[in-house]
Amino acid sequence: MAARTDRSAVGRVFSRRDKAVIAAASLSMLLVQMDWFALNLMLPVISRDFGEPSTDLQWLVSGYMLALGALMIIGGRVADVHGRRTVLVVGLSGFAAVSVLCSAAQNAGWLVAGRVAQGASAALIFPVAVAVVTAYFRDGRQARAVGTVLAFSAVGTALGPFVGGVFANKSAGGRSFCSTFLCAPLPCF
Repeated sequence: MAARTDRSAVGRVFSRRDKAVIAAASLSMLLVQMDWFALNLMLPVISRDFGEPSTDLQWLVSGYMLALGALMIIGGRVADVHGRRTVLVVGLSGFAAVSVLCSAAQNAGWLVAGRVAQGASAALIFPVAVAVVTAYFRDGRQARAVGTVLAFSAVGTALGPFVGGVFANKSAGGRSFCSTFLCAPLPCF
């Protein structure tokens, strides 16, 4: 009987609320992926703005990914204990707040610390976004919903270098990298 229910749900359309859940999770995943890949092409611009060798700024990328990777399991467990929606909102809010702080960074050390904090916030977003969709859809639509969320993650991966390149090419000097951090939290809202 359960298989019949699942099969009949496959053809059902998503309600407005269903689409909102998918959109929130999808934009969350897009944000995390795009932010990581966009910064790679901004390193020479940031290097110029701070007067630091770009090799010293590799920690901007590495710190983000180390924090994300090291804290992802903890982020999932925190969501199990405190609720997925709550943790996702806290992660997105933290990510947005730290993005604003990164845009105001006065030196490379402050920016690296901000990127590590962004990675920690991303660790609350990345595992929880898919869990929200998986828990919300218990019928045959679950595969389509999760597929959509993961597709947005892949789009973020593909868009990241493009976005970073646009900001790097449009930079007119003088703290031009700030716009990358200020635009990053836009999908949060």
